[in-house]
Amino acid sequence: RGLGDVYKRQELCCDMDSILSAVVEEKGGQAFRLTLENGYDWTLSSTLDKAKKLYDEHCPALVWGSPTCGPCSSTQNMNQRTEQQIQYIEIDRVYSAAMIKNVILFLEYASEHGSLTAFEHPLTASSWQLIPELARFRWHN
Repeated sequence: RGLGDVYKRQELCCDMDSILSAVVEEKGGQAFRLTLENGYDWTLSSTLDKAKKLYDEHCPALVWGSPTCGPCSSTQNMNQRTEQQIQYIEIDRVYSAAMIKNVILFLEYASEHGSLTAFEHPLTASSWQLIPELARFRWHN
């Protein structure tokens, strides 16, 4: 399928006013923001099917994923002082891992179908070691 439509981009887990998508739109292209605010909850596996359907309809040239890194960031981990804070971050890690896993699975799908993919995530985040799909994606790409 080649590079798909070079004037189309999909952006995952972004803000509704993301600069990347705004620039694409300013240049006359189409940007599809797949984020919680418009019904794409990346912690749910059903979002994968929904996103793949949109992908197949529009064949974007680039898919950009930027899931939250909060609960796996070194800063967040330094700030855990109370038992309650530790419990909350553990819950956040479960949701973050589900989100990252689904974003990675979608990026792999897009890559297999000819799109360029980008994954925005801090190299120092502990998620690189904790989430098997992320470790596999890192060494595959």
